[in-house]
Amino acid sequence: MGFFKRIFRLQRQDGQKLLELNKDVVRKYNYNTLRSFTLIYSIILFCLLAISLFSDLYTRTIYRILFSAYFFNFSVIYLLCRLNKKLITDNVIPFVYIFIFILYTFDLIFNLLSLHDSPYTMFLCYLVIIPVIFIERRRNITLMNLIWWIFALVLSFLFKTKYFFLMDLMNTTIAFVIGTIIGNTTRKFHLRYMDMKSHKMDKDLEVMKAKNEAKSTFLANMSHEIRTPINAMLGLNEMILREATEKNILHYAEDVKVSGKTLLSLVNDILDFSKIEANRMDIINGVYGLDSMINDLMNMLTPRARAKNLELNLIVDPTIPNSLYGDEIRIKQCIMNMLTNGIKYTNEGSVTFKVGWDSISEKSILLKIEVSDTGIGIKEEDIPKLFTAFRRIDEPQHRTVEGTGLGMSIVMGLLEKMGSTLYVKSEYGKGSRFWFNLQQEVTSPLPIGNFQARIATLNEPHSKYKESFHAPDARILVIDDMKINLNVIQGLLKRTQMKIDSVLSGEEALEMVKKNVYDVILIDHRMPGMDGIETLHAMQKLPDNASWNAPCIALTANAIAGAKELYLQEGFVDYLSKPVDYLKLEALLVSYIDKAKIQKVEEKASPEQKEDDAEAKPSEYAVPNEVSVADKIFFANCCKTAGMDARAAIANCGDFDVLKTVIAEYYRTIEEKSNLIELYKNNRDWKNYTVQVHALKSSSRLIGAMELSRLAAYLEQCGDKKIITEIENKTPDLLKLYRSYKLNLKLVADMASDSDQEFQEKEEPKSAPVEEKEIPQEPTQKFDEATYKGVVEALKEYAQSADFDSIKNVIGELKTYKIPESKKNFFAEILEAANKESLDSLSNILIDE
Repeated sequence: MGFFKRIFRLQRQDGQKLLELNKDVVRKYNYNTLRSFTLIYSIILFCLLAISLFSDLYTRTIYRILFSAYFFNFSVIYLLCRLNKKLITDNVIPFVYIFIFILYTFDLIFNLLSLHDSPYTMFLCYLVIIPVIFIERRRNITLMNLIWWIFALVLSFLFKTKYFFLMDLMNTTIAFVIGTIIGNTTRKFHLRYMDMKSHKMDKDLEVMKAKNEAKSTFLANMSHEIRTPINAMLGLNEMILREATEKNILHYAEDVKVSGKTLLSLVNDILDFSKIEANRMDIINGVYGLDSMINDLMNMLTPRARAKNLELNLIVDPTIPNSLYGDEIRIKQCIMNMLTNGIKYTNEGSVTFKVGWDSISEKSILLKIEVSDTGIGIKEEDIPKLFTAFRRIDEPQHRTVEGTGLGMSIVMGLLEKMGSTLYVKSEYGKGSRFWFNLQQEVTSPLPIGNFQARIATLNEPHSKYKESFHAPDARILVIDDMKINLNVIQGLLKRTQMKIDSVLSGEEALEMVKKNVYDVILIDHRMPGMDGIETLHAMQKLPDNASWNAPCIALTANAIAGAKELYLQEGFVDYLSKPVDYLKLEALLVSYIDKAKIQKVEEKASPEQKEDDAEAKPSEYAVPNEVSVADKIFFANCCKTAGMDARAAIANCGDFDVLKTVIAEYYRTIEEKSNLIELYKNNRDWKNYTVQVHALKSSSRLIGAMELSRLAAYLEQCGDKKIITEIENKTPDLLKLYRSYKLNLKLVADMASDSDQEFQEKEEPKSAPVEEKEIPQEPTQKFDEATYKGVVEALKEYAQSADFDSIKNVIGELKTYKIPESKKNFFAEILEAANKESLDSLSNILIDE
């Protein structure tokens, strides 16, 4: 019985596999018909067999009938095998096998008990051997099969007449051929099944890789998108720290600074983990100073330890070589995570950071890093969980501890990439010890010396900002497609007295470098149209570039491994990651601006300032007390406005004057812009439709209409990908929400309009990229027909891409030309349409030219 169970189990598995691969085809076949036919056919064969065994009618005719019947039976089985993609299931073929095999078994028994002079030896072989081949899933005729056949033929030759022996020999040949065909066919289908399975596994692997790639791309883009608003937030907050005088405002700003840095840390952890998981984290070695790395770590972590009244002890072997070759960024990241973990989970006592070494050779050492603490410790059974992503030990007890649970997973992943591993030893309730050993090359044998003596005080409480230099004769150019980023950099550098020009695109930058000589150029990497690298290359190829030798620094929100090498390779002299750190920004400018133009400023803080700064504590956001009563009322009404995030609006715009101007302009153009979006959608002009929803996305974000901005951003993506169905379905919702602001913004728009006139009369900043002025009345250059045609062609080109700023720049360039009276109205109308950002008006004006 065990043999039959094994047969049935094997065939059922085959049937299930083939059924899984051919579900749609298998369902179409009526197996009840086949099952009934097989049952009836087998009964008939059984009756014929019984007649042949228990009657005297055993003749050549019966033998031939049986032979023909069984031959037909195996032909049916062979046909089923050939058509198994359509016919085989997990129950039909096993039923045929088992039923026929039982008949063969009975036949064997009857032959053994038979008193006939000529036993059915070959007939028995013919009935038994082929099913054994098929049922045991042999792929071809084996030696054992041949032995059975030879044995059967010998018996037939010895005990049967010559006629029956010849019949057995013929049957053996037929059985051999059929068995071989069936075996080969079975093997072929097995190989086909294995190929299909392998192909399916390869396809699944490709899908998995594609998903990981998509996830990594999404996280990289998410990092950029999150870093950009954080840059604005921390930049504006830094200006508050510099300019505010009230203690509570400084307290609030310190809170914002700490929270912003925490958020950045979380974003970086998620991004790093995704890169390690996708095996895309590169180890980039370079020469670094061990003293500099340790100093940076102590500077960053000493304030955290002091905030918890912990001692952060540093023990450095004074004989360790200072100049090493390795990936400083990743080593620092590993140590940073270890120290941060120690401070997080230590409530009293100390955290100790040890740096030691062992010599391997003259040019190589084993760098030994150890971090120990007197914290809560880790249970023995919880240590393996320490390296599980997104999982924190004793999470219910540590909910108040910030973090994602990725720190140690990232450390382990980075160390494995660098050929090391992290070791842990802990005693629950007493503390933990983490350490790793990493081989590093030595670039200079000079020792680090008494490092502790060189660190006297670290990260004293925030003092009132004082610029590190003045450079009134220096001039820089900042290129970024987001106006708010330009405002942040201008604000950070305001007190340096430099001349700061700013533009919103690479095309505008090319015009600026033709006219001005800049000491430094800051270029954002990711911009629409020409990105930062393309802009740099275009500047380098520009024949009349007045700033051809100005050092160019890349601004990027994607501070990933290898970024600096990429930018240096493309022609940048350095790069600065967002959010922009004002100290790094000033340090870079000092290093690249001509030293003759730099005037160093010594920082001297008054005792009162030091006292105020030392007492500063974090709190919640509030409107500064020095803001005017009118602005406070305006802000209060903004907070009450439906669909408007007032705090996001003021953060995006920078101050109340700018916010009022933006709201007034936004409110004024709602009807016009919404009709324009609807028109482009109805005309199926998806290019201009996408341009308009892109503009709506940005302008809505500025006033704090975040839901509308998100919907516009989604439709912008649909426009880029030509997802027409989604555009047609979602645009009515967009227009309904957009037009609802006509009512929602009425009160604050009226308040903004009242003060807008006064704001417009203020002095325009020197860095304004576009000056909307009327064409001068005393021009100097000749305005001929060729010039006119060139200007019109340029205007048409900019109009097609809805580049209103470039249109205004072109009109501004005409101030030095003697324009005929007949053309002045024409250009005035274009300027008015560009100011209103009306594509319809521009098209109507330019269509006949």
